[in-house]
Amino acid sequence: MHHMMASTVSVLVLLASTLPDVCSQLYMDPTQPIPSRVADLVKQMTTDEKIAQLFEPYSNPIYAHEHYAKTGVGWLSLPGSNPNEAILGRNKEQEFFMNSSRLHIPVGFTQETLHSAAKGGSVFPMPATQGCTWNTTTINQIAQAIALEASAVGVTVGFSPVLNMITDPRFGRLSEGFSEEPTLSSAYARASVSGLQGDNGGGPLTYLDNKHILSLAKHYAAYGSEAGGLNAAPAQISERALREIYLKPWRAFAMSGGRGVMVSHETINYMPCHANSWLINDILRNEFNFSHGISISDCNDIGVLVEYRVANNASQAAAKALRAGLDIDLMCGGSPDKWSFNNLRDALDAGLVTEDDIDTACSRVLAAKFASRLFDTPMTDPSRVSTLNNSQHRALAYDAAIEGLVLLKNFDEKNREKVLPLRQEKYRRHHDPQSPISLAIIGPNGGCDHAKKGVCDSVTNMLGPYTQHNADVEVKTVYQAAVDSLAQNNYWVNFSRGCNIDDTNTDMIAEAVDTARRSDIAILVLGDSLHSCGEWSDRDSLDLPGAQLQLLEAVINVTRANNSELQNLMVALVNGRPATFGPNNALLDSIDVLLVAFRPGQMGAQALVDVLMLGVEPRGRLAQSWPRNVGQVHGAASPWLQQIRGKWIANGRSQADPDGRIYDPYVDGPSTPLFYFGFGLSHGTFNYSNAKAALTDDNEQPVEASVIVHNTGKSAGTEVVQVYMQDPVVGHVRYWKRLVGFEKIFLEKDESRTVKIPLRMDDIAMYDDDMNFRVVEGMYTLRFGSHSGIDTLTTQITFK
Repeated sequence: MHHMMASTVSVLVLLASTLPDVCSQLYMDPTQPIPSRVADLVKQMTTDEKIAQLFEPYSNPIYAHEHYAKTGVGWLSLPGSNPNEAILGRNKEQEFFMNSSRLHIPVGFTQETLHSAAKGGSVFPMPATQGCTWNTTTINQIAQAIALEASAVGVTVGFSPVLNMITDPRFGRLSEGFSEEPTLSSAYARASVSGLQGDNGGGPLTYLDNKHILSLAKHYAAYGSEAGGLNAAPAQISERALREIYLKPWRAFAMSGGRGVMVSHETINYMPCHANSWLINDILRNEFNFSHGISISDCNDIGVLVEYRVANNASQAAAKALRAGLDIDLMCGGSPDKWSFNNLRDALDAGLVTEDDIDTACSRVLAAKFASRLFDTPMTDPSRVSTLNNSQHRALAYDAAIEGLVLLKNFDEKNREKVLPLRQEKYRRHHDPQSPISLAIIGPNGGCDHAKKGVCDSVTNMLGPYTQHNADVEVKTVYQAAVDSLAQNNYWVNFSRGCNIDDTNTDMIAEAVDTARRSDIAILVLGDSLHSCGEWSDRDSLDLPGAQLQLLEAVINVTRANNSELQNLMVALVNGRPATFGPNNALLDSIDVLLVAFRPGQMGAQALVDVLMLGVEPRGRLAQSWPRNVGQVHGAASPWLQQIRGKWIANGRSQADPDGRIYDPYVDGPSTPLFYFGFGLSHGTFNYSNAKAALTDDNEQPVEASVIVHNTGKSAGTEVVQVYMQDPVVGHVRYWKRLVGFEKIFLEKDESRTVKIPLRMDDIAMYDDDMNFRVVEGMYTLRFGSHSGIDTLTTQITFK
């Protein structure tokens, strides 16, 4: 800590005493507006100094020292394996470049911040779980907490939110995105920007305070929609679908003041995103008012333009990317001569780019640095480490997990009753409250015994990828959480792994079966791993990987055996994508409870135990439709991906949802989803009535929808009221319906409430026949319900 304070003093002394001419420059004056400071600095920079600002040699400070000592460099990733190391390393890098470069331009530091901010900091649920909260307040609070922890260790730019509209669950990075649905994702985008940048951080040329960071969303655009669900495969998308589905959250992000974007790997309609000026300049910068925001490549992707054969060499690739709107070359390893923006000087000499092109990109980079006060407070105060993983953030991590856990099944067929909330007296012998209950925790995501190579993958699978985590932050397994929570309630808790996720070995199943047979309740904690679901981990099957289906079937057979004590079988999925359960999903019929946690973070295990065993209500709803099998992918599961099927209606196809949507079934099975988008069970039971809609005088929220919701169940509970819209007759075929609003509420037993839901203009509007974004005149039908497959209560509203 003393060394870090000395580093801060040395920089200030150097600037104040040995270089008074620098300190007196306008660009060093914190009272000046950002555009004035940028203009003053750019006019003093050489071409090489400007180009140097367009680099991030990711995790490669040695190369940065060797090549950018005199010019300075744009960005570095945050170093260190713990918070103190991160601050020490960051301040040393800052000191080096500010002391060695001519104009003393500080370095900006980036970090992955999609659900955590710093090693030793809090690990919140992955965005897929956050998406299932249907709670923008929770999303905003998580973003605020991440910004506070990230800024405490010196992060300038956080790589979040992730706005991947992943419509193919085979894609391994599904857990990084909020949802497949554009309106829900847009709401989360706005909440994230506000949380990360602060309420005063929305304007692109305004200053942030020291508790917030710049929000750089990824991956622009349509990432996760590639052919075959394969990372970086081509995407073929019509302009209408691109704008109305995949670009909608990006519009919300940019219009809310988001400061940066990372461009995605893939091609869209045969054009690599990194060379797509129409996508970056015309739509993002001009239509979405993102002219001052920064854009960064994904790892080494500018150089990939040569591999795509749209550029002959690295100079052409650099020129194409810069002129398409890219500002920063993110370089992740490889030979420096392959790093594309190293060739911008050659591109300039060859006339492929102009000095103005370089000035424009450099100005956006410098504006971001000025906005985050790097020039004014270049060093990080080590005393702020105490904010990491504080008690409030741990409580938020727990609440967010509860908010995002989704209950998909809750019924004991044998006894014809709900299982949750659990009635402990049901399992006590002779109803004796002192009689112990035997609980089996089974499955590879439930605990650590027999884990391969001594790595507790049940912990890493709980946290997910892109996690800033170290051993300083306690993360329990489900087995540990059960022992700690239930021992005082006279439970006997046993664990058996049963199988691994990433191999098909069945040797451990017999032990698991024996454990289940001797138990009153069995919780199978199944799912996937970071190997079977993560970046570059795409699959051609949605079935639970490894030997998990064999394990599940073996334990199911225990419930049918005469000599078994097992009364109820629960399955908790800790996973990154929807899973299927073998042929026709027949194994689901023998499961009493199915609870889903899409990588629920550091408090996820405790949340699972509290829901399954201690009566806490899971409050999540699916933010992703759940197909019956891989053959349904890009099929009829998602209403916003489905145009009205006029021929099916004309032919009188018999398969239809309660909402009247017509499906064409497959010859070998239904085409309806296994679980609908928006579905999730509650402890309550809810009836809807008296739907209304009225125009308002608010231009941003021109419609107020309302409906009376009554909890008719035996318990208090949480409900997510969802409003879908069917569009008027226009000159092109529209979607069957689209989400336009939602509200999460809690009702006591027998409580009724009129729920009012304001509908945003941006969510009502569509792209008309001429691709203009507006509210088209005509009568719109609003449909109210608890999920996308059962919204039968309707009303109409007309725009003239």
